[in-house]
Amino acid sequence: MSHFNYILDSLSDLGQLFFWNNREEKKTKSVENDLIGELRDILKGSRRESFNEIPSPTWTVIRARGIPDRFEPKLRKALSEAFVFFDDYNYKVRQYNEYRLADSGDPKLGDLEYHVRVANKKLGDSAERVIDMVDS
Repeated sequence: MSHFNYILDSLSDLGQLFFWNNREEKKTKSVENDLIGELRDILKGSRRESFNEIPSPTWTVIRARGIPDRFEPKLRKALSEAFVFFDDYNYKVRQYNEYRLADSGDPKLGDLEYHVRVANKKLGDSAERVIDMVDS
């Protein structure tokens, strides 16, 4: 009887392991889809001329926890790069807007505007690379 119970326990453990891995895989896919969806939104936003910060709730959570290990290494690297540009863009937009409110007549504002446009271009290119990688 104890041999039979051992086999049942082993099968139960295997079932739980399979269930857990399947659940983790679904969660990883969900996070990946959320990140890609936000990158698509960011890409649309990077085509605009306005200098507004772009929110990314999923990236805020991922930044705290890290990109899941289950992501393909190339995708992890591309996502990481895209969101570095995302953070840089938002920082430069905040800097530009704060400076613009403080002193709108200063020639330095033109330099800041240029840096926002460059950051916007890098962000758009990087987001496009990730989306192309996922779509192919």
